[in-house]
Amino acid sequence: WGLASLGLPLLAISIGLSIRWSRRPSLRSGEWRRPASVPAVSAVAGAAMGIALIFLFLELAAARATSADFALFWGVKGARFAASRGIDAALLGAEFSHHLVPDYPPLVPIWLAWTALVAGGLPWQLAPIGAAIWVAAAVPLVAAYLRRRLSGEATLAVAAFWTVALALSTVQSRSGGNAEAPLLFFETVALAALLVESPGGPPPSRFLPALALAGATLSKVEGMIAVILIVAGVAVRDLLERRPDFLRRLLPILAAPLGGFALWLTFQAAHGLRLGYRTHGGLFSLHFEFLPSVFSGMARNLDAGTGWLSWLLPL
Repeated sequence: WGLASLGLPLLAISIGLSIRWSRRPSLRSGEWRRPASVPAVSAVAGAAMGIALIFLFLELAAARATSADFALFWGVKGARFAASRGIDAALLGAEFSHHLVPDYPPLVPIWLAWTALVAGGLPWQLAPIGAAIWVAAAVPLVAAYLRRRLSGEATLAVAAFWTVALALSTVQSRSGGNAEAPLLFFETVALAALLVESPGGPPPSRFLPALALAGATLSKVEGMIAVILIVAGVAVRDLLERRPDFLRRLLPILAAPLGGFALWLTFQAAHGLRLGYRTHGGLFSLHFEFLPSVFSGMARNLDAGTGWLSWLLPL
């Protein structure tokens, strides 16, 4: 890996896709746009999003929301990947590296390694601020997709609610430097794109949600569970609404995450690493006597730094 060998191909791909997509008739005609919102709504929603993102940035910069796992294994793998200019298979296969969760998907330590290449070394104090970048990057995508189905006021209200809820919960859960913010970015983009699909008119492209679901799979093991639930939900909706080309439309959002997972399995096999993901303890060793404390803990932590509003308002 190097700045030129990584940056130039990605820049070329981004420019090429931007030019191609900007020529699509639906974008040129402006059919996807909705009327502008009321100025007062725009001001309140914009202020709420701005304050939430500033709060998230300051809490991360002050190290009050740093994940312990960033110091334990995410950052360690990122620094080692940067030092070896690639995925350090020797590190992942070492006998005493089990605490680094070596079978976890590699996207987040790769991102941290690329950060280290630009900075000349992993910026341990600044890297957790990257969580704010992932949250902020999702906001315009969420707004753009919602605008296809909602009025301007509703789009801004929902986007503002999402931004505030995610900023507060990212701080509350101390997610700076771990995989939570990238995972939320990919899941949110995929869900927003798939939720706003209209049963009428030409079906929109599923390239971006498929790419996002692949990103979720490669960010964290929990991303695979989310992908299964999202794809299953889309399949049920499309079947119930009798949407045309059901299987052909479902294939991209199923094949992309499976392809990402297969790519990681291939890397593991090529370097003699253990295939797949190991569980922490027995997968089906369940202790039902702990259910009361489990449910009480869930209810307490669903506060998510928002006084439970991030759950109560959608309900």
